[in-house]
Amino acid sequence: MPVTTTGSSALDSLRSWVDRGARLSESMPAEWYTSPEVFDLECRHLLSRTWHIVGHAEDVKEPGDFFTMTLLGEPVLIVRNKQGVVNALSNVCRHRGGPPAVGRGNRKGFTCAYHGWAYDLDGRGRGCGGMEDAEDFDAKELQLPQYRAEVWGKWVFMTMSDEAPPFDEWIETVADRAQNYELDDLEYLGARKWELPVNWKVMNDANHEAYHVPFVHPGLKSAYNVSDNFGTVDGDALAGRGNGASANGSDGESDGYTHMTKPYGGEIFYLEPNPRGPFSKVIGSLGGTADYRQIKPPLP
Repeated sequence: MPVTTTGSSALDSLRSWVDRGARLSESMPAEWYTSPEVFDLECRHLLSRTWHIVGHAEDVKEPGDFFTMTLLGEPVLIVRNKQGVVNALSNVCRHRGGPPAVGRGNRKGFTCAYHGWAYDLDGRGRGCGGMEDAEDFDAKELQLPQYRAEVWGKWVFMTMSDEAPPFDEWIETVADRAQNYELDDLEYLGARKWELPVNWKVMNDANHEAYHVPFVHPGLKSAYNVSDNFGTVDGDALAGRGNGASANGSDGESDGYTHMTKPYGGEIFYLEPNPRGPFSKVIGSLGGTADYRQIKPPLP
């Protein structure tokens, strides 16, 4: 992401960095990961302008179902209204900033515990105790700020910006690749949550390379149907050949790795060359492929 430094001495002091490609690869300067000013720019110009997965559709399955969360420091209320539409609302009362909703559950409406201002499932004001005699005041004219929200498969997505692309356009390549996975048949059994005290780019760096897999996830490597050695991946061959380059840079038919150049570029994902389809051998949470297939047979 380009950084604009005009008018900010903190940003002016940052070292510049240019991505020179795989053969001359190097890490970004440390302060690009630690600088609060850089993170502020990322929040305002990048993270706030894209779509984020914020929860599971099962948590808002019925009208009145809701849950609360925080995205980029902003309190958010996710709720399904009476018409079955999932809303993403600012969870900040229009009076003194208290939360109209806490936790998760099912409600016919929401009332801020601070001064009792009430809102319906679409964030419209319903009543404000003690304000009956206030001039030029109508509780029904109140509205909690609303964000764009979409349900895709079993997940709820939202964006904080009107500048984000239409959701169908944004999710298009993922939707195409997910058609074979029978997502509508999935059942939500629960979740685990981690708080990771690292910059988001550190996680992204690790997620976009497979170099660590045989060392950190040996069980995952054993499930890959690839004869090539992870340690000999030719980055230039991958980048130059695009689709069809094998892990050792040859023109082999195995397609051990595929370099996806549209629309994000640089993402390397595994394409399993067997009749069951891509990713059918992904390791399950129980530990191994055999355990996974006891839960669900291989997809067609």
